[in-house]
Amino acid sequence: MNIISDSGKHKIESAGTLQVTPPAIRHISKRAFRNRLTQPERTLIRKSTDDIVIDIKEELEMTTYVDLDMPSNTDALNYLVSVGILLAPRVAEILVDGTVEEEFKG
Repeated sequence: MNIISDSGKHKIESAGTLQVTPPAIRHISKRAFRNRLTQPERTLIRKSTDDIVIDIKEELEMTTYVDLDMPSNTDALNYLVSVGILLAPRVAEILVDGTVEEEFKG
């Protein structure tokens, strides 16, 4: 048993261990997001003459952080799949929870 609180009169015990799961990190820095793309993917984005790809790149440059849950970000990644810049499985890989190092702390 683990003692959670003991006032002398009352004792609160737990049979298991207390585990606190930190909240998922869903806002990451622009740098962290760019680092999730491979060098060849970044190069294809940079060299693209497709107006929508250019817009996606410009939007990323202007933002402060990337919200991994924002539908427009998912749409943008899916568009990159449709034009052959990303492979479909990469979308899920790019949108996984962030790490403490990637977290936007603005």
